[in-house]
Amino acid sequence: QISADTTALYKRTLSGVVMTPSDGASLDPFNDRIRPTMVLETGDEYDLGVFAFADVSYRRYTFGRIFEANSLVDQGVLVDTPRPTSFSVSSGSSLRDAALAVIAELGMSTIADVDACTLTARGALAWRGGTSRLQILEDLAKLMLFYPPYFAANGRLKMQGVPIPLLDAT
Repeated sequence: QISADTTALYKRTLSGVVMTPSDGASLDPFNDRIRPTMVLETGDEYDLGVFAFADVSYRRYTFGRIFEANSLVDQGVLVDTPRPTSFSVSSGSSLRDAALAVIAELGMSTIADVDACTLTARGALAWRGGTSRLQILEDLAKLMLFYPPYFAANGRLKMQGVPIPLLDAT
């Protein structure tokens, strides 16, 4: 089951994953990712996202151990990587460039899609050391008039602008 809660620290979670002993034995829950797929009656397939493992357990049976993951999250790398030092954006600097700098620190530039944005910081912005990179990206997204950052079904980090009908119509 996939749950989505925009107010939670982890926006999308996947629960109830069970794997055979051989599949579970071949996984590294610290480094591997899972990409569940929905298959319709027509045979059409839809990717449901890329999730990292959390809360892994093994249930022992006479035929072997069953791998169970009660909760999987897809944005742990953003939440679990606080900046060791402060981060600042000077007045007049591009907000998009600031977001791209945070994404680059994570080594995720090649898997990130950030919409164009010409907005700049109206004043100096600063975040203390220890602030999660997700919090910094969420704050920048608000200033850029973007949705909060999320991982799309294709596993790419997305920062997408909110449609503004009055501005988009001109």
